[in-house]
Amino acid sequence: MICEREPGWEELTFDEQASCWDGKACTTSSPNRSGTATSKLRDRKKDIIVSGGENISTIAVEQAIAEHHAVAEVAVVSTPDDKWGERPKAFVELAPGEEASEDDILAFAKEHLAGYMRPVAVEITELPKTSTGKIQKKQLRDQEWAGRDRSVG
Repeated sequence: MICEREPGWEELTFDEQASCWDGKACTTSSPNRSGTATSKLRDRKKDIIVSGGENISTIAVEQAIAEHHAVAEVAVVSTPDDKWGERPKAFVELAPGEEASEDDILAFAKEHLAGYMRPVAVEITELPKTSTGKIQKKQLRDQEWAGRDRSVG
């Protein structure tokens, strides 16, 4: 069973946090409660992009873009938008020997994603990773929100 951590989790003592487990997996991710016996993690709350009142899962956008034949890895983060507050931006690392432009990826996204979910921009780059190979989305978010009065995540 998965239980979603409630606000204030960090203020609990170690023993109080441990008692929460009780055989359950606790997470800061948002589980999808579909009414069935199974749950699927949608995204971490800090990775949900709120654009003009619409919630956009970065995982859903990443999965769609990853279907492009030239894409090896992709990370989607929020970027500031004066009209909508924030919009998705995709950082794409191409597969070895493959070629694609930002416009190619945007056109692919237009075919596979709803309008509000489409990235406003694509940057072809080598993705920053930890020593264990995990993509450092925080670094990408910080880069996008540098010099702004507010930020997310």
